[in-house]
Amino acid sequence: MNCFIKYCGITFLLFFAACKEERCASAETAVQKNWHQKTTSARFFPAKGLWLHRTNHPAKFSKYADAYAGFEMDVNIDTMRMLLDVYHPPETSQNIRVEDFLNQKAASGKYFWFDCKNLSLSNIAKTLKVLQQLDSAYQIKDRLVFESTNAAALKIIAAAGYYTFYYLSFTEETDLCTDTVLLSKMAAQIDTSFTAISADGRYIKTLNALFPQCRKATWTLSTLRNWFQNEQHEMLQDSMVLIVLKRER
Repeated sequence: MNCFIKYCGITFLLFFAACKEERCASAETAVQKNWHQKTTSARFFPAKGLWLHRTNHPAKFSKYADAYAGFEMDVNIDTMRMLLDVYHPPETSQNIRVEDFLNQKAASGKYFWFDCKNLSLSNIAKTLKVLQQLDSAYQIKDRLVFESTNAAALKIIAAAGYYTFYYLSFTEETDLCTDTVLLSKMAAQIDTSFTAISADGRYIKTLNALFPQCRKATWTLSTLRNWFQNEQHEMLQDSMVLIVLKRER
C-alpha cells in the first residue's frame, strides 16, 4: 500500500510538472525574442535513437553493449596526463579513461556521447589533441558526440568536424518560465555549427516552442519504467529529437 501511495504521489507530481511546462511553452515569447529563428546544423546524424545514460564504468558498458547503439558518459579533460578521465563531479577520479571502453571488442561500431564537464577556452587546444589521438587509434570521429555548456569552446570542436551538443543547463524548471535573461544568453550562444541543443527531457516541450528549428538531444531518468518508456518513444517520433538517453542501473 505504501508503495502504491508513493507511486501515485510521484505520478501526480510528474503530471503537475508537465502541466506547468505546457503553460511555460510560449511560442509567442520565441517570436518576440526571435528565438524561433535559431537553427542548428542540418548535417546528417547517423544514430538517432535510444542511448544509454551515464555509462561511466567499463563494466556497465559491457553489460549493456548488445542492448544499445550509443552510450553517454561524463568526461573531464586531464591536461597533465593528456586524456579524458571518466567521472561525474562532484565525484572524484577513479582513473577510468575512455580507452577502457574503446579497447573493448564490443565498442566496435558503437556510438559515444562525451559530456565534457570542464571544457574551456584554456584547455581547448589540448582537448582537440586528445580527440585527434583517439580518432587516430579508434577511428571514432564519426561515432562521437561532444557535449558542453561552454559554447565558445564547443564551436571550435564543431569546426574540427565533430558532432556537438550545446548543453542548456537549468537549475530549476521555473527558469524557463521566468528567467528571460538566462534564456536570452543561451539563445545567443546557439550556433548553426552545433548538431543539437541538449537538455533534460522535462523541458523538451518548452524548448520545442522556444527553439522549434533546433535539433535536440535529451534524457529521462525516472525509474517509473513503463510510463517513461512510452514517453521516450514518443519523444523519438519528433523529427527534431535525435537522441533520448535511458537510465539503467
